[in-house]
Amino acid sequence: MRKPDLPDFFGVCVGTGPKPPIVTTTHIDSEGRKVWYIGGDIAEQNGVARSEAEQIQAGKDWFAKHLSWINLDGAEWFTWRENRAEPNTGTGDRPPGAYCDQQGNVIVAWPTKLALAPNLADQVLKIASPSHPSTATLPLPHPPIGKAPWDLP
Repeated sequence: MRKPDLPDFFGVCVGTGPKPPIVTTTHIDSEGRKVWYIGGDIAEQNGVARSEAEQIQAGKDWFAKHLSWINLDGAEWFTWRENRAEPNTGTGDRPPGAYCDQQGNVIVAWPTKLALAPNLADQVLKIASPSHPSTATLPLPHPPIGKAPWDLP
């Protein structure tokens, strides 16, 4: 959702299910407008089954019910689909913690969520062998910084 005068809102709303109903972060788009990135259950388990119009209406309904004091008149609502890159658990659920596994001479590491990055670092350090440090560097190009979804055409 985008609107120039949105208040900053970084939040995790607690519910009774396995995932929070709403998770929000505030960003500034390329034109200086505030954007609320809305995730959580509304975007995941329930959201993936909805059309774009149904998803936007679900968001409007949720905010009207739970945060009715925030004026969202004139807000621009939009949505996009993204594919998560996560280890396969076999059940379709998100892994319960950070994922770290050695595949030959490669360590596959995924924090699952940023709050687990310190735990992931601990797991990587347990696998990495300090007695065999790698001094090889690869001349790989630096990738360009991508655009945020709200700044794409």
